[in-house]
This record gives sequence, structure tokens and C-alpha cells, in this order.
Amino acid sequence: GFSKTICHVANLPFNVIEDSLLFSFGHCGEVQRVHIAKDGQSQKPRGFAFVEFKTAEGAQKAVNANGLDIGGRQVRITFAPEKDSGSKRGAAGR
Repeated sequence: GFSKTICHVANLPFNVIEDSLLFSFGHCGEVQRVHIAKDGQSQKPRGFAFVEFKTAEGAQKAVNANGLDIGGRQVRITFAPEKDSGSKRGAAGR
């Protein structure tokens, strides 16, 4: 299944900061949390982030804004897969 309030934002510029994501998605609804994925060892951003909205409506508006320009790049916005949806993909690479 997919989260109703958390969006996965891909194709981000590597210099993106949380404040710019808060600003970019503020028009969609109240943002609860922003998490920019970083490499476990180098701590460099990996080019994607998760944006959690207070409401499902906010997340839907964000997904509808797919292709939004952030830092000169068109980002891909989708609903994030739920953490415990049986997906074991993340554990394999450790």
C-alpha cells in the first residue's frame, strides 16, 4: 500500500535544503516533516526526499504538482510506499 500523507520527491538537486522543500510544498498544505535522504557513509544527499503532510488532501495536491521546478530541476512526486507493506528492498543492500 501507499501512504496517504507522505510523498516521495525524486530528481532533487543535490544542494536542496529542507527549507526550500517546505517553501515549495507550503502551497499544498501544512507540512509536518521533511526528510532528505542522505548516503549512510558520506552523508551526501541522494537526490530524493520524503515530505509528510498533515492531511491527505495536502499530499494529493503535492502529487498533482508532479513536475514542479525545485532548484531548476523538474521533480517527480509520488505517494511514498508504506513502511510495513511487506517490502524488504531496503534491507538487502546493508
